Order: sequence, then structure tokens, then C-alpha cells
Amino acid sequence: MGLLLPLLPFLMMKFGATPGEITALVATYGLSAFLGAPQIGKLADKFGDTRTLKLCLLGMTLSYIGMAFQTGVLGLFVFRGLTGCFSSIDPVAQSRTSKLVAQDKVSSALGSLSGFRAIGLIAGPLLATAIAAFLGQGNNYFRICILLSASFSALSFLMSFALREHAPPASRAVRPE
Repeated sequence: MGLLLPLLPFLMMKFGATPGEITALVATYGLSAFLGAPQIGKLADKFGDTRTLKLCLLGMTLSYIGMAFQTGVLGLFVFRGLTGCFSSIDPVAQSRTSKLVAQDKVSSALGSLSGFRAIGLIAGPLLATAIAAFLGQGNNYFRICILLSASFSALSFLMSFALREHAPPASRAVRPE
């Protein structure tokens, strides 16, 4: 999200979007994440954290690729919405983290998880600025930045294959009533 957020208004202006459409596109990501998070959580409960993380990372990768090749406003809305929905993996990542670390270290681990997300929000715009300084802001600038986001998602997807499903420790297991 950090890499593309500052670019979206300029990309939308390139397509002739109105200020209202630009605002709506930016909001689409958050709305989709809000609506998708409960569904992603249900998938994780049913199929496990690891499978759900893999599905979402693959979905984000494909959504970014789709977004990179759009030539109009409607396509950007569709793929931005899909990206937002698939990005709703924070609760799954938090759940997985809380299952894997010692109970007295959960808060610290969740803090680190949030910190890494914040680093992305800082580094993303800086990276987009560096790309603009190096390549200029020609026609391929937006596509390169979006495909870079897809590459980060694809790398995360590939790294997810190192993850295994873990059962919660017996002390945290839900006991039937």
C-alpha cells in the first residue's frame, strides 16, 4: 500500500478522473479491506492460517498485475478493490503470531508485526520517489511501480511456502464445553 498510495491520484488524473473519483479510488482499498477482513478470518478458521496467507498473497500479486495493465478508471477500481480485500491478512498474521510465540512475548511480537507494516508505509513512497528520480515519470512509471508492488507480494507468496500450519499450544487450545 505504501508504494502506490501517493501515486494513485496522478495515475487517475492521467486517465481523466475527477477529484471525486480519485478520492473514491483511494477509499476503495480501505473499504474492501474492511469488508474482506471478516471473510478472510473465516477462511483462516476453516482452512488454516498458512493456506489463507498463501491465498491472499497470491491474490494480491495477481491483483497488482491486473492493475498494472489497466487503461481506464473502472479497471483501476476493480483491481484496487481486489487488492484491498486480499490485503486483509493482518488479523490472520496476528493470530498466527500469537500462536507461535510464548504467551509472555505476544505483545512484543504483535508490536514488531505492526512496526514492519509501518516501515512499508514509510519506505514505499520513498521508493516511488527514487524510481521517479531515476526513470522519470513517463508512461511506464506507474506500471513499473505497480509491478514492483506485485513483485513484493510475489516474493512474500514464495516465502510463505516455508510456513507450516501449527496447532495452538495445548494451554491455548479451545476446549469443547
